[in-house]
Parts: sequence; structure tokens; C-alpha cells
Amino acid sequence: MKLRRFTGATTQEALQQVKRVLGPEAVILDTETVPGGVVVTAAIDHEAVAAMQADTMSSEARALAAAVQATVGTADAGTDAAHRAALARSLARQGVDGLVAAALLRAVDGAGTGASVSDALMQLLTRQTATTGLVAIDCFVGPPGDGKTTTVVKLAAHARQSGARVALVSTDTHRVGAAAELEIYGRALGITTARATSPAELAAAVRRLGDCDHILVDTAGVAPGESAARSELVRLVDSLGSGTACTVVASAAYGAVAVTRIWDTFAALSPSGGIMTKRDLAPGAPLLAQLWRVAVPVSHFTTGRRIPDDIEPATPVRLAESLLAA
Repeated sequence: MKLRRFTGATTQEALQQVKRVLGPEAVILDTETVPGGVVVTAAIDHEAVAAMQADTMSSEARALAAAVQATVGTADAGTDAAHRAALARSLARQGVDGLVAAALLRAVDGAGTGASVSDALMQLLTRQTATTGLVAIDCFVGPPGDGKTTTVVKLAAHARQSGARVALVSTDTHRVGAAAELEIYGRALGITTARATSPAELAAAVRRLGDCDHILVDTAGVAPGESAARSELVRLVDSLGSGTACTVVASAAYGAVAVTRIWDTFAALSPSGGIMTKRDLAPGAPLLAQLWRVAVPVSHFTTGRRIPDDIEPATPVRLAESLLAA
């Protein structure tokens, strides 16, 4: 167990530092008032955390095995050949591109000698999940109408609830009332908002909001084939520099052809993460398989319009359910 000391102007500020650095498993050992602020002494037992994570993975592995067996059925649920065949059928029924499906199946086969299909899927999909923590500056991009704005607000609301300082920036000049919508959400949730209508305005807004822990940028939706809008979006994201993350937000209802075109639309931005919306309408296997093919991890699903509800972390088991749904 390693001790750390955190200093803040208030106890809440010091505790926020503890959570950011050591995580929610940290133990508070002492709080001391000092001139000009508060010092909090905290520690984390790495062995206990590792054991807890191992227990979590073990339970997820069991849940994943159950999902595979439920897909196959009870008659032959014990054979990995049947599990693999069920996965292949599911991918085909959901319209996953044949080349992507074949690559995914080869990856399952090559996961390790003696590994079961359940274990192999767990290994692959654990790598396919992204950390659910927000970065300092993140631009959210995606097709129009896929729930990008409400998703950004949900993420901001959860970050705000955890004690982080969050700001929302709207750059959507195409959809009528988009910036006003974000400002209404911001006032309701106590979150700072700003507008930017050009790359220069966006860079200036981010500089003004530099004391925030997280700045979430909501961009205008861009559909495949809208080359002028895509070029505008690229200039917008580029104005923030190399330290900015980019997250693709897209609906689970798209088929294989659509998700390929969507990825081609945003690939130039080098997205580092993905969020699958409308998971309550469709399993989303084509989108998940496409993101797996380009090595972009998924951080969240959204399952409805309620704010701040209807959003959940993407776990290996939930991702497997997307692949095994049909």
C-alpha cells in the first residue's frame, strides 16, 4: 500500500484529485487543515484492486460463456465447434461484411491453443473496450440524427456528478437550434457551455475554458458524401492540435455497407474511440465489427433518450451480446 498526499483549497477539491489519480478504490486515511487549504492523505492497495479486477473478469468470462451457450442452445452447447458455428451464423444474419466476419473468426481461432470460443471472444473484446474516462478535450463526430448531442450531454452529466469541471462547446451551425439546445442542457445540469462557428472561435473557446477538467465538443453531423462538410469538420478538429481526441458516435441500426461508408467519412480524423447509440433498437454487430477491424475501441452504448440515464459502459459481455444477438 502506497501513501499519497493531495493538497486543495477545499476538501472537495483535494478529494477530486484523489479520485483522478488513485481512482474510486482509494482509501482516505487523514484530512488535515493547513494554511490556505486542506491536505488529504490517501492510499490504494494495488493487490486488492488487482484481485477485484480478476474477480470481475472471471464473472464476465462466465457471463460470456453463458451468452455463447444461450445462442447455440442446450443440445450441443458444450462443443466449441458449435459455439464457433453459432458466432458465424450470427454475424451472417446481422449482415456483417463477409471479409470482416472472416477476419473476426480467424482471430477467435488464433486466440490461443486450447482456448475456448468464450475465452477467445473475451480476449478480443476486452481489447475492443475503451476506458470510460473522459480525456481533456474530445471532439464528438458522426452522422446526423444518431443522437450525438444527447450522448455528449449524458457523458458531461456523469462527469459533473463525479465532481469534475466540465464544459460543452457547440460547433453545429447546420442544425437549427443546435447550440441553443446544448445551452439549455448546460443550464439545467450546471455545466458551462460555449459556441464556436469557426476553427479560430473553437480554439479561442477551448483556451478560455482551459481550467476545466474536460471539454466536450459537439460537432455538426456529417453524412457520407458530404465532402464540403467533412472538410470543414477536419479543419475544425485540426484547429485544436494533436492533443485532442476524436470519438465517433454512430447508430447500432446501420448495416455493413453503411458503417463502411461512415468509417470512410471520419477516418481522416483518426478517431481513438467509438460510441454505439440506439442499442435499444438493434444489436449493432456491423458497427462493432467495423470498429474492431480498424482497431477503434468502444467506450459506451446508449439505450434511449433519457439524460443522464440510458448510457452504459461497453463491457466485453455486452459487446459479445451484440455479435451473438441473431
